Amino acid sequence: MASYYRGLGTYYREGTDYVNYSESQTRWVSTMKRKDKNYNQNTLNFNVEYELDSLTNLSLNYSGIFLRNLLELTTFPPIFTMHRIL
Repeated sequence: MASYYRGLGTYYREGTDYVNYSESQTRWVSTMKRKDKNYNQNTLNFNVEYELDSLTNLSLNYSGIFLRNLLELTTFPPIFTMHRIL
């Protein structure tokens, strides 16, 4: 049994990081936004099963994803904000 899928898409991700400095009692907050465009995404699944007898089975499985022409746009904010921890 085997299956093959081909697709494309645009993926949006956003992450916020917090760093606390206990000595100066400050916190740095940064936010990063990502936009990934993938025009050629291929997924392959392959499965072979064989039953030798009622107690012994042999199974081979393969799963793979192939990415080509991946374009990623990452934006960083020009200003990091600093907050005083109370």
